[in-house]
Amino acid sequence: MKPRPPHSTGKCSAARSAKSSPLSQKTYACFVRRYDANHLAQHPKQKISAMKLLVTAEDAP
Repeated sequence: MKPRPPHSTGKCSAARSAKSSPLSQKTYACFVRRYDANHLAQHPKQKISAMKLLVTAEDAP
């Protein structure tokens, strides 16, 4: 099994968890990934060094 590249454990400012039932309110999830120089050297065609994805979900009216 190939080791996973290091990634950030930093929090996204908009991330929050819904403690009540799913989608009873607008819900957010944030994912952050950063690749170190060693990983990028092993994958020379990879141009992305970091990315952040914010996902929102809510019930339609």
